[in-house]
Amino acid sequence: MEAPDSSASAAKIGLALSGGGFRAALFHVGVLARLAELGILRRVEVISSVSGGSIIGALYYIHVKNLLERKPDSEITDEDYVELVETIHREFREGIQKNLRARAFLNIVKNVWMAKATYSRSDRLGDLYDKFFYKPAWGKERPKRLFGLVDTQIAMSELKIHPPDEPASFRPDEDNARRRHAKVPVLVDAGVGTASDAAIAMELGCDGVLMNTAIAEAKEPAVMARAMKLAVESGRLAYLAGRMQKRRYADPSSPLAGLI
Repeated sequence: MEAPDSSASAAKIGLALSGGGFRAALFHVGVLARLAELGILRRVEVISSVSGGSIIGALYYIHVKNLLERKPDSEITDEDYVELVETIHREFREGIQKNLRARAFLNIVKNVWMAKATYSRSDRLGDLYDKFFYKPAWGKERPKRLFGLVDTQIAMSELKIHPPDEPASFRPDEDNARRRHAKVPVLVDAGVGTASDAAIAMELGCDGVLMNTAIAEAKEPAVMARAMKLAVESGRLAYLAGRMQKRRYADPSSPLAGLI
């Protein structure tokens, strides 16, 4: 991968992290490392992930949150991102060496819970990922539950990034343009489930949508495939047309002059 030329410096960049378990996750760490070296990673504004990509996507996002909330935009450099990815590599390698798949069945109490419909093997693995990947990266003491015996899991709402040099009303999708050194990325977890998801992705400016499960597992795959095709086309047209300016409050479009 070659370094980008200056003409691409203002381009809006998104990063897609695909699935494939720990093998894919390790591959993604290498991708992050190279992007950091090239000075591209700090300009990424959207991260879409699924399966193994989501493991690294969430871990990266926690570290980025810590960095962007610790330093103002003017002080952040490429070296910060290189160091950040090196930390992710070390922590992730240490985590997978714990043999998490075997640990999923070593807790007798959790094995009993997994016999119930409300707690699956995926829930158990999520608990282990939280313990060995995300809480160490979080770096702060977590509130307790179950009579103070267990840390609460990190909620998605807690991942919102609050840069110290931005107002409380900061929105990455609207305000990232004024940040010169490090963008605040938006994390999109999982893939496309239905046609409206594909349309939204295209309206955001994506060049295309790659999908499989949403069509393959639909009740009528052929019908869903056609719906996806139309959604992608309509979403792209909407993006090219340019939507009206967003407003935070209602604003009547009809003239008020002459009304009593």
